Amino acid sequence: MLRLKVKLAYCWLLECASLSTTRALSAPISRTIPTISSRSLEGVKSVEELVQKAQRGSVLKRRETEFTVHPLITTISPRRIAQLVERATVLNPNYAPTDFGTWYQVLFQVPVGEDGQTIVDLLAELSGYQEVTSCHPLSGTSLPSVDPSNDPLFSGQGYMTPAGQGINAPYAWGFPGGDGTNTTVIDIQRGVEANITLLGGLNVKDRYQSNYRHGTAVLGEMLMVENDIGGVGIIPGAQGHVVGVTRVVGGAPFENYPEAILDAVGALGFGDAMLLEIQVSDVNGNMFPMEIIDAVYDVISLATSLGITVIEPAGNGQQDLDAPIQRIGSAAPASIPNPSNIPRTRVPESNYGARIDVHSWGENILTASGIGSGEDIDTYLPFDGTSGAAPIIAGAALSVQGMVSANRGAKLDAFALRNLIKMGATSTSNPSIDKIGVQPDLRALIDGGHLFPAQRIMKPQAILSALAGSYELLNITRNRANDSVEIPTPQNPYAFTGLLIYTSSGYMSAHMTSFNVSDLPDNGANMVWPPQNYTELDDAWAVVAKTTLVYAGALSINPEVPSNKESGAVIHGPLHVTSTPAWIGGTQRRNYRVVKRRGRNGGTFLRLSAPINSDATVEGTLWWRKLD
Repeated sequence: MLRLKVKLAYCWLLECASLSTTRALSAPISRTIPTISSRSLEGVKSVEELVQKAQRGSVLKRRETEFTVHPLITTISPRRIAQLVERATVLNPNYAPTDFGTWYQVLFQVPVGEDGQTIVDLLAELSGYQEVTSCHPLSGTSLPSVDPSNDPLFSGQGYMTPAGQGINAPYAWGFPGGDGTNTTVIDIQRGVEANITLLGGLNVKDRYQSNYRHGTAVLGEMLMVENDIGGVGIIPGAQGHVVGVTRVVGGAPFENYPEAILDAVGALGFGDAMLLEIQVSDVNGNMFPMEIIDAVYDVISLATSLGITVIEPAGNGQQDLDAPIQRIGSAAPASIPNPSNIPRTRVPESNYGARIDVHSWGENILTASGIGSGEDIDTYLPFDGTSGAAPIIAGAALSVQGMVSANRGAKLDAFALRNLIKMGATSTSNPSIDKIGVQPDLRALIDGGHLFPAQRIMKPQAILSALAGSYELLNITRNRANDSVEIPTPQNPYAFTGLLIYTSSGYMSAHMTSFNVSDLPDNGANMVWPPQNYTELDDAWAVVAKTTLVYAGALSINPEVPSNKESGAVIHGPLHVTSTPAWIGGTQRRNYRVVKRRGRNGGTFLRLSAPINSDATVEGTLWWRKLD
């Protein structure tokens, strides 16, 4: 089956060989011809007359191919579309409204065995009409390939590691919203494994099984939940949804990209994001981003004007995107892949050009894979291409959006987010040659003050009320100052123990004990309270007493450090201490950060840290989990 779409302004050819021998043509009237308004062709009847006129052209091999005309957009009402367009003009004064009601699909019934030249000739005839601004046939669409067997299994998710290799996602998780909390992304896909457990509560609106492994891999990079089984997504706290591109027209399934994107636009709000995971080809089979299709470009423009960020893979076609018609002002950050090895350069198959905003890994991307059914869905395999790079960019964008939302109480529009995500980013080894933009560096954004230029200051009593509660100790580490320290999941919960209490009235107490059972007789198996055998357990209890610290005292907010309920500095003391006389009457200054996580090991966590050497280059870090 061939599907031919015409915008009476632009048209393209799609190939769906696995379906019936039906050809389709979709078209809107151009608003760019001054003497002909978009309403001058009155509905289906006028489009039928225009196609019949083209069929009578003398160059056509077959003049009377049967056809039927259908609206291109059917799932969203004209009233709802008008509301979206009106809001877009308010939010973005530069937005040029599109009349989506003037787009149509025309299905041609073509005998089995006949080639596509008839429709190509028809397009050539239509392109000469005054009503038609341009008519550009393309050979066919193609899903960016994913073959989990063509790369050796990568041992970890290196695309999330610190700058120089990855985007430094774990560092962002230590800040409110950095895990994508309070953000939403919709993935435009052909298919996804609906039952895959790694993706949590996905709401799959349309599942088309032509390539559900591709959709599963894409979503896994962003949304894999923390389940103690394998990987974790860049933004596990985000809400993820899928909109399928397959629609039924005239009783047969066709892929309708503009309608799928418009469906997503209707379900998203200001500050949300959309990921377009399909590329298209020209008549020579060269792969391009979706926006070369006029209808897709118009819907992207509507989306970005509504404050929705659109992440669009640049395609795997080795094409210079500065050469085709440029789409200016869509605010869709185009992404491109680069090799995972160092030095970082553009992979050979990637498109390139000044239009590319950002890039990321294009190979060895460990993610979820729905390679089968039943027991096979909880698997992890490597992924590649622009399809693999784009979800990394989407994850970075929503991590930034989540942090901005948590810190400022508002979200960024698509234009502001596109500019912000490139701040402090990492270039390739040869930027002028590679022409694939930069790779986001979340830590550079945070530490550079780009996300939190004006930290909110709260009253001390409000902060104490927010911090108040009972906490259990997870672990104690030493690290270089300002290094990222991930929230731990202890393998042996008895290797260390501690309790911390903060009260809203300004008091605190702490009890910490090193309790490594490997140092105790019989691994501590016979230790009970009260002790039953004082002689045999003296050595064991001596280890416990030697490493126990108990103290209490006042709790206050450090006035020298800007603080709020998410981060800042506290002072413990003057202290009352039971076993360390040298500490009596002293104070402790601790930097704090509050992190909230979802999932099996989720909860509210308190990170306390302080320098432990004279030049403050090394600090001790304690992670606590809130119990109440």
